Order: sequence, then structure tokens, then C-alpha cells
Amino acid sequence: MDTRDRLTGIRTPYAAAPPGLRAWVSSMVGSRVVEVIPRVGGQSPAVAATLVLEDGSRTFVKAVWPEVNPVTPSHFRLEMQAYAAMGPAPWRAAVLGARDSEDWVAILLEDVGGGHPDLTDPVVVQRVLSSVQAQTAELSPVPEGSPTDSLADNLVAIARRIDGATPLELELLPAWLRAELGVVRERVAALCAGCREEALLNFDVRWDNLLVRPADGQPVFVDWGQARRGPRWCDVAIFGIEWAREPAYETLLGAAGLTDRENEEVTAFLGGFGAFFALAGADPAPPGLPNLPAFRRDTADRCLAAYRRRTSM
Repeated sequence: MDTRDRLTGIRTPYAAAPPGLRAWVSSMVGSRVVEVIPRVGGQSPAVAATLVLEDGSRTFVKAVWPEVNPVTPSHFRLEMQAYAAMGPAPWRAAVLGARDSEDWVAILLEDVGGGHPDLTDPVVVQRVLSSVQAQTAELSPVPEGSPTDSLADNLVAIARRIDGATPLELELLPAWLRAELGVVRERVAALCAGCREEALLNFDVRWDNLLVRPADGQPVFVDWGQARRGPRWCDVAIFGIEWAREPAYETLLGAAGLTDRENEEVTAFLGGFGAFFALAGADPAPPGLPNLPAFRRDTADRCLAAYRRRTSM
């Protein structure tokens, strides 16, 4: 098991869910819930739990409502749209039901049953990488009915955040980044101008958004709340942020067979997202997300380490 410290959010217990939500779950599963096993990981404050049913079966529920966090329901709605557009695949949990009541949003999934992948094991890392690539190929071109959100939308937001940074915010950045910020901004603009919508992306390929199915060791993507359209390299580059401080990041991208142009785009992506998260890491924590600023700062550090290494080669 990967025992490195992880910055995770604080989940809302299933028992705190609105009665109507729990009644809907009971009607969908057709058996009484006898045990709730909370699932930790991720930054979301939403409910995430395995439900053990009286008939011996299990299901996984994720649910949220505005009082938990006013923004998270929109992520769940986007996730529902992504699942509706995608067909079944070995690397995704089967969807058993979904409901948007306006007061709450809930999704029922196959209970994968496994733990998060051990990313200190090269064999496991290769399995995840292969699944990321297989899924990108499967979701190219973008399936009909997919969310319209795009990497380009993120790049526009990054440019605005850089342009609107206050003197105090800029002082919080490393000196080298302040000096390089104009170049980073130009790279982001160029990436945005040439942004290709080649595939539907998970856009959040992280240790805590993956489970390993015990029966066959298949990595399974269990969170699609950030899904968007973008270039084929994007999910590989995001998965690799785990090792972005190390040359192993370049080894992983090399194994993915990126072209020279795609590698240049990855560099722009790392610089832009690193700068954005460095600035956003100073923002107050949103409701239900006390660890988000620290998570953003850690992500910024990783992205910017890779950006500096790549631009100094």
C-alpha cells in the first residue's frame, strides 16, 4: 500500500443525508442498508460510502446538497452527464442510478471494493498508465452528449487569474516565477489558441480518484466531476503530476509516446496550472474544503518543478 501522506477532504457522513435522498437510495437498491462504510480520499466534502445491504450485496453512493458546499452539486451534475455519454468499460464503475432532485444530487455506482492503487509499485503504475491511454483512445472522438466544458475554459480562467493578480498575491510567488510569469502567460495563450478537443478527459486522474478491482487488478476511475474535452495527452500529463518533482515524470510521458508539439503543450499546461494553483493556494478555504488551499499549494509546487526542469533542458 502507498503510505505517503495525502491531503484529503473531510467527507459528509451518509447518516447526515436528507431523508429524501436516503429514501431514493433505498428504493433503488431494493434491500435494507445494514452497514455504511465511508470512503476517504479526494477533496470533495460530499458523501462517498459503500452501502452493505441486507441481502449481502453492496453498492457505492456519492451524494451532495448545497448546504455541504454550494459548488459541488454542479460537479455531480457534470459527472452524471459524462456517465450518460460514456458506455460501459472495464476501467469505469457501472452506473446503477442517478438522481438530481434540485435539493440534492446522488449517483449510485458498482462497488469496486478495492483500495487505491499503490503508486510505489511499477507494475501498478504501468496498469494505471495503460488504462489512462486505453480510456483516452476509447473516448476519442468525444462521445455525443458529453459535457461541453473544455480545457480551453480552464486556460481562459488561468489567464484571467494571472492578469488579475494583485501586488500582494504576486509577492507570494517564488521570485523566479514572478520573473517568468509573462512567458508563462504567453504559453497559456498559445495553448488556448491551439487547444484541440480530441477526447473526453477525466481531467482528475489522481491516486484518490482510482480504485483497483480486486478480482483482476484493473484500475477503475471513480470520479468524473471534472470531465471536459481536450487533447489526448492531458489525462496522462495529469496522472504524471504524482511524480512531477522527479525526472520520472519525463519517463512516464516518454512511455506515452507524445510528439514534440504535445510535449511543448504539456510544458505550457504545467506552467499555467502551476501559476494558477500558486495564486489560488492563498485563497480562503471554501465551505467543507479545509484542506483545499494546502492541496493547491502542493499541486502548484509539483507542476512548477516540472515546468522549470522542462524549460531548462
